[in-house]
This record gives sequence, structure tokens and C-alpha cells, in this order.
Amino acid sequence: MILGAVTAGLFLVGLVAAAGILIFGGDDAPQPGIAPPQIAQNNPAFEPPDINFPDVNQAGFHQGIGNAGVAEAQGADKQPPPGNLNTTPNGQSASGAEPSNGPDSVAPPAPVKPLPNVDASGRLWVVLSNLRAAPEGRPTTFNRPFRVDYQLASGAPQPNSKYVLHVTSKRGSGLITHYVDVPVELQASGTVEFVTPPTFGPGNEFVAAMALSQGRNKWDELSGTLSVGGAATVAEAPPTIQEAAGAAAQGKTLAIANPELSRGSSAFPTLSVSYVLQQAVQSPGFYFLIAEQQGGQRVEIDVSISLRQATVGEEGALRARLVGAGAQIQPPLTLFVEKRRTPIPSPIRREEPETVSNKVTLNR
Repeated sequence: MILGAVTAGLFLVGLVAAAGILIFGGDDAPQPGIAPPQIAQNNPAFEPPDINFPDVNQAGFHQGIGNAGVAEAQGADKQPPPGNLNTTPNGQSASGAEPSNGPDSVAPPAPVKPLPNVDASGRLWVVLSNLRAAPEGRPTTFNRPFRVDYQLASGAPQPNSKYVLHVTSKRGSGLITHYVDVPVELQASGTVEFVTPPTFGPGNEFVAAMALSQGRNKWDELSGTLSVGGAATVAEAPPTIQEAAGAAAQGKTLAIANPELSRGSSAFPTLSVSYVLQQAVQSPGFYFLIAEQQGGQRVEIDVSISLRQATVGEEGALRARLVGAGAQIQPPLTLFVEKRRTPIPSPIRREEPETVSNKVTLNR
């Protein structure tokens, strides 16, 4: 019985060992003369069939001046962004291509005829006319395209001079001025296109003037100012500041002319007068623009910094807001510039100020 049980046990052990070899396999090494099994490779990249896709023009993007935070798509039929401005002499397109006359196109502006009998030897002066919205443009709330026509009235453009259409908008109380300078290659006549920036606001409260750029925030105007829908500017150049000042300005540090007192919508008026610096200002010394009433009341405005930053021959404007008691001053006024050794007159050491400009009268 014992021998039979041992024999049965050995038989069962043999069966279990055989089953393990069948289930889990034997030695992993390949056997001689037998090829190893193939291992699946990664699937190759899918190659689609050749398909001819149509060309698609990708629209560029730009943001207007002020960065409103929303990019505006600009395609071929959009107006250029502020600063990307075109001058088109005699109404031709900036690219030189013939305008399209399709059913959806807008006729280009008619050529502007030059003025007859222009004195090329005279002072350079320009007539502006027909400031209007460009009809084919697609305006947004703040970026809108405009056009203005021009004609040379006298003189001739000089080489290497930077001529611009100086477009300005006064916001708020009027002391803050936003502007756009449109480069212009002056011809006998032509049309200038430009786009108003967001700082101009949605209205048409801006004016344009042709000017000679003299550097940062410095211009010599070559025309009168024109507003949207306004009449053409004058064809005869007004007298220069020195011509208007006359003999009284000879030998003076400054020649002044064209005084103005404007209130606008503000309770405080703005006083301004044009000047040309004829001699360098002296330091030490303080310079004051004086507005004096007939009864002796006067307003003093310190203009020392403005004059020290100017160069001899430079034209500009002395401008200030009248507040406090100065806001009550009324024309007629006499304006002039005087120089003193101290900024505040001393009752102990009195000094006789020096008048360093001619005097002009402001009647209203």
C-alpha cells in the first residue's frame, strides 16, 4: 500500500511539471536552427494622398494708437493703420495701379488742378480744400479715413525738407492736443489720405494744416487750418511774425504777434501769442509774458523755460491758462515780454524790468 501511494505521488508530480512547461514555456534562448519569433513594429506615419489646397491669404492684424486691447483684422480692403498714410498727387492711387471700375468699387477722387500763375520765387504757401471722409473706407468707431486736397499757391518745395499734413485735435479743456503728421511729397497739387487715431475720438473736431516739420513738436505752418466741410484756406500767405511785429521788434530778443484769448468750454481762458526768437535769452534772468489792462491790472506768466529751450530763429507760441484772479482779466489788453533778475519782485530791492519784445494789442 505504501509503495502504491509513493508511485501515485510521483506520477502526479510529473503531470504538474509537464503542465508548467506547456503553460509558461521553457528556455527563452532561441534554439539552434529555429528562427526567433517576429516582434511587431510601430505603425509607419500615415501619408495622405496629394491634394491641391487653394491659396488662402492670411489677414494681418494691427492695433490702433492707444492700444484698445482688441486686434482688428486688416485685409486688402481695409484702411491703413494710423501712421501708415498715403499721399496721392493728382488723385492717383498710391500703388500706381489703375482703379477698379467694378460694380462695387467707388470712383477715385478727381484730379486736383494746379493753381494758375504760381510765383515760384515767393514764400511757400499752400491752399487746402475739401477735407472730407473717404467714401470707400471702412471706418471703425475711432479709426476713420479722410482726404484733403491741396494746391501750391506760391513758392516751391525745397529738397531734403520734411513736409507734413499736420492734423490736430484738442481734447478736454483744449490744452491737450493730439496730432498726426502725414508725410507729404509736395507737388503742384494733389490729394492726401490719412486715418484719425483713437485719441481723436469719434467726432470730427480736428483741423488740418500743411506744415514744415522742424523737429519734435515744432512746425512752421504753410497754410491756414481747415476743418471737415470747411471752406478752402486763403491763397495769400499772411505776414510773418516779424512782418506783423514791424519796426518795434527790431533789436529785441523776441518779436511777438497774433495774440489770442480763447475760452472754449472751460471757465478759464487761454492766453496765447506767437513769437520768433531773434536773440538768445540770457541766464541768469527770468522772462515773463505780461498781459496788462488799461487800468494797470496785469497778469504775469513765467515763460523762462520755454524761451531757454528755443533756438534763435525758431517760431512758437507762448500759451498759458488764466486761473484765479487772472481769469477775470478782460480785453483790451497789451501784451509784451519783460526780463527780470528775480522771479518775484522784491519790495525792498526794486528793479526796473527790461522789455525784451515789441508790444501788441488784444482787443477781443
